[in-house]
Amino acid sequence: MATSPPHPPNRWRTAPGQLLLVVVLGLVSFGLNLQPIPLLFGVHLLLGSIVPVLVLLLGGGGRAIPIAVIASLATITLWGHGWAVLTFTAEIIWLTVAVNTILRRDGHSRYGHVVVGDVLYWLVLGAPLVFLLYHQVIGIDLANTTLAALKQGVNGVLNTAIAFAIFLAIKTMAPVGEERGLSLKDLILAITFLSIAVPSLIITVMSSHELVSSVQDGVLERLNIASDVIIKNVKSNERLVDNPISTQHDINFEVNSNEGVHYSSNRELFKDLRSDYKQPVLSTARADGLQLISPRQPMPEMKRWVQSYWARRQSFNAYEINGVVKEFTVFVVETAANNVLELQMASARFLGTLAWILILGSFLSEVFARFIDNQFTLMLSPLIDIGSGGPLNTQHLPELKLSLVTELQDLALIVNQRGEDINRLTNSLQSTNKALEAREQELERLTTIDPLTGCFNRRELFRRLNEEILRGKRSGAGICAIAMDIDFFKTVNDTYGHDVGDQVLVALVEVVRSRLRGTDMLCRTGGEEFVVLLFGSTISAGLRVAESIRAMVKDVRIPAEKGMVKITISLGVAEWRREEDTSESLLIRSDLALLEAKRQGRDQVIKA
Repeated sequence: MATSPPHPPNRWRTAPGQLLLVVVLGLVSFGLNLQPIPLLFGVHLLLGSIVPVLVLLLGGGGRAIPIAVIASLATITLWGHGWAVLTFTAEIIWLTVAVNTILRRDGHSRYGHVVVGDVLYWLVLGAPLVFLLYHQVIGIDLANTTLAALKQGVNGVLNTAIAFAIFLAIKTMAPVGEERGLSLKDLILAITFLSIAVPSLIITVMSSHELVSSVQDGVLERLNIASDVIIKNVKSNERLVDNPISTQHDINFEVNSNEGVHYSSNRELFKDLRSDYKQPVLSTARADGLQLISPRQPMPEMKRWVQSYWARRQSFNAYEINGVVKEFTVFVVETAANNVLELQMASARFLGTLAWILILGSFLSEVFARFIDNQFTLMLSPLIDIGSGGPLNTQHLPELKLSLVTELQDLALIVNQRGEDINRLTNSLQSTNKALEAREQELERLTTIDPLTGCFNRRELFRRLNEEILRGKRSGAGICAIAMDIDFFKTVNDTYGHDVGDQVLVALVEVVRSRLRGTDMLCRTGGEEFVVLLFGSTISAGLRVAESIRAMVKDVRIPAEKGMVKITISLGVAEWRREEDTSESLLIRSDLALLEAKRQGRDQVIKA
């Protein structure tokens, strides 16, 4: 017989395939982190954590941890240090432990709690770890450390929420593992949390951008005023001294042309700006060209912002003393430290507000989802009690309890109405089944029982005897057959009538039954003819029973109009011969013994 070829092994399930998959997903996460999305001033959203969290939710287990490590390496390039690798890796380890030990306990998956689990991580471990590493180890000031903690916490929670939303979308298209469909609680958690988080995030980003624009407008206005003053003085050929124009805002300027520097308020500063600073770091993409230039040397991002300068360049034409028109460029800069710190504090306040909203949103979504879940549990509790071994009525559907939620109340009412209809149909069907069972029993009784005496009939005699013969061949148990016949029964009918004859038959059966065991069988095989089967009996026991029955019947008196009726019976006893007898031959031998008893004068027992 031809067999189908075995299926080729899935390359991703092998150890090299698993390693390759981890590396590929890690590089994808690394690439996502290298494409930060700006949220607030100096705050960017890194999407690399989405992949390891999604792998974890999809059953990836420990594979999420190396993916997270690879993804977090991008922060070394972005932020100038590798301490964030510890915080983001610890986050995935925390979630891995939570998913495998808490969220999947009792055989049920509670993936919706993963967002709350991530919030708890940043409250309990993540934020304190950031303060320890950034403030104590790197030496960043407390304000910027707070900003870093808020930034990483909000980034982690948003990534986890996005991964959970993608996970739910995947489950709608392809069931994960053995679990099919969506958990209502998970769905409510996701919808509630996202409905709180997304608008809050949008409002926060818009407010931050408005603040940044306002601060930049103020800086630009000061730089424009300084540029206008410098240009006016150059055009009027007035001498410009090498001092700041405004010590209040620490503004410095430089005027140059293709011939070199003509005027400078701080030549050493501009020399450093040209050699040690890269420009621009940040462009506002405005027509006025406001820029932010920062140091070239590697350092933490937040230190880089503080050491940066606002800058604006403007070209103009002016007459020299000899009347020749020359093109000049004025380069005006202002220390960004104060503005950057102001914007960072504002970003910290915005992030702090957003963080509190996310924390409250996660717990509110948990409370709301638990409330809805409890309402469903309350409504379905009668059915749940039945499934858990509570009071059981298999004939009727229990009535669902009403919920506080109007829609669930309507659903319960509809189901209860349908349940009442089903219960009515069940009762009707139950009554019909009982009637059918009674009719079946009556039919069985009619086909196996003699209606006058209540004895088994000839058909049931042969069916049962055949069964016992087969059993006897296996067990070795004996069988005795006693054939009985009422002597001169025709005379009784002719003398006393058939009604009295029927009474005689009934009285005979009562006497015989009183002598038999519960395992023995009494059958009516003809008008006044009966057969007794003694199962597990020998010939000697059969003869004793037959003689006892004969004597008891002889003492029976049946009252009639013409006097008391007395009867006698003749009996023939045969023992089943295991190697020779069938049911027919056994009964024939007992009948022959019965005929011999009648031939010898009746009212006696003859052995076959």
